[in-house]
Parts: sequence; structure tokens; C-alpha cells
Amino acid sequence: MWVTNQAMETPAARATLHIAIFTGATALLLLLEQNPRVLLYSYGITLLYRMIAIWYGATQLNATAFSSMIVRHARLPTQFDRGKPDRDPKTREPAGLGSYIAGILTLLFMIGLVLLMGQGPGFLSIDVLVPEMLFAIMLAGVFFLDDLFGRQLILDPEKAVYQNLGYNTSALNFLLAATFLTAFGFVMVLVIWSMVVETVGRAARWVDWVMLITLSLLKLGYQLRIDFSNPKGFAHLSSLEK
Repeated sequence: MWVTNQAMETPAARATLHIAIFTGATALLLLLEQNPRVLLYSYGITLLYRMIAIWYGATQLNATAFSSMIVRHARLPTQFDRGKPDRDPKTREPAGLGSYIAGILTLLFMIGLVLLMGQGPGFLSIDVLVPEMLFAIMLAGVFFLDDLFGRQLILDPEKAVYQNLGYNTSALNFLLAATFLTAFGFVMVLVIWSMVVETVGRAARWVDWVMLITLSLLKLGYQLRIDFSNPKGFAHLSSLEK
């Protein structure tokens, strides 16, 4: 039997973690002179990490050190979390991990198309794309740790794997929508700017930063809303009763 505990971290502590991660990531982008579109990639990759971690934690539980860490730092669903797993459009059976991965990869592909329309094919060259994706993969690891230690992952070991994936669907859908809408908004702003200013190229980086800040604030706002929805802390299952 699993022993239920109440995580003692305060909303202020979790909020401080989220803000520190956001500030640090932005400072790192500036320091290393990375293009802000790297943030779009990293947010999408973070979704992959998150769903894979939920699947792994729910299937392995305390079998490995990593799965034990996931269970220990994930939180139980609250009354605001409703397990609504995606379903196969043909069989109507609950979707597995592969369906979520396919959806996230599709979103990343759509983001690439939107950026292609707005910036041209230059960022798709190997010399540009590979270093940016490697940086995004590293940055996504940092954002995943923020999600993990900030109690953003939802996992109930007593429930089926598909149900645990479903508990995390709300956050997944929000981040998918925020990422795509921000990328689409970037193109719209760029088009409007091109009608006013002829030197679109010089304005493109400024627009990139507006896109980055918009998406980051949406993500941060979503995290803070979850944090402050339960000021007494989140319940979690950290050990097996002997």
C-alpha cells in the first residue's frame, strides 16, 4: 500500500523556482547569443520528456532509481485535475504513449512550417538547425527538472498508465496551444511589420524576443495558477507501506 504524504513546499517556493528557471534560461540565451526560437523547440521537447516520464513512472514505480524519483516528486491529482486521456479515433480505446509523442512531434513540425513562412529556410540549414536543436534539448532538460521539482507532474500509482497520461493532458494541451499560437502570432506580427518597415530582417530578432516573452509568460502563468490553487501543498505518494 502506498503511504500518502503532504508536500510541505509553499506556493511561494515553487513560484520562486519557476521564476528562477525562466530568468536563468533567458540570461543563458542572451549570454550565448542564441536565437529565441530555441525556446519554442525546448518547450515542445519538454512536453516529450514530461509524458515519457509519466509513462515511465507509472509503469516502473519504485523499480528503478529514476522512476522512484518521479513518483516521489510528482503530485497526486486534485479535484481540478480530471483524467481525460486521448482516445484512438478509430477504436475509441485510450491512447498510449505513442499517440502523445506523435501529437507533440506533429506540433513541432507545424511550428517549423510557421517559422519557415515567417523567416525563410535559412534556419533549416544543418549549420544552424543542429546546434539550435542540441541547445534546445539541453534547455528542455532544465525545464523538465523545473516541472518535476516544482510539482507539475501528476501521477497516481494506484491508477492505470493511460489514466495518469490523461491527468497530464490539460497541461499538455495548454502548452501545445500556447506554443502554436505564439508561433502563429509571430508570423502575423512579422507580416504587419513588413507592411510598415521595409527592413524586415533587422526587426526579426526583436519580434523573436516578443514571441519568446509571450510564450514564457503564458507558461509561467499556468504554472503559478497551479501552484496557488492549493496553498497548503500537494499530496504525493513517496513510499510503500511495509
